[in-house]
Amino acid sequence: MDRTTQTITIGEHTFVAKSYATAREAQMVRQALFKGNRVEMSGEVPKISEFNTESQFEMTQELIRQMVVSMDGSTENLVDRCLDLPSSEFDELIDGLDAIVSKKKS
Repeated sequence: MDRTTQTITIGEHTFVAKSYATAREAQMVRQALFKGNRVEMSGEVPKISEFNTESQFEMTQELIRQMVVSMDGSTENLVDRCLDLPSSEFDELIDGLDAIVSKKKS
């Protein structure tokens, strides 16, 4: 499936990312976040009874896998190369990717 992309520039790096997440891609990211967590329902309110502290880290990696097409013109080792970014640039990238996945229709 051909899909439009968008360019994200952070510091001296240029990322090409998918312009939207498919339902499958968004689900993969959510699965990584909730993996190892135990959620119970109390009425209509979910309650987290066990929290896997690594799930946030796993979610950010899955977000990169699902959404980043290239970094600085290369498609190789995207997750590792993104993890080697300065923390502030990595956080900015994750915020930008999260905004794409979480995008709501107006």
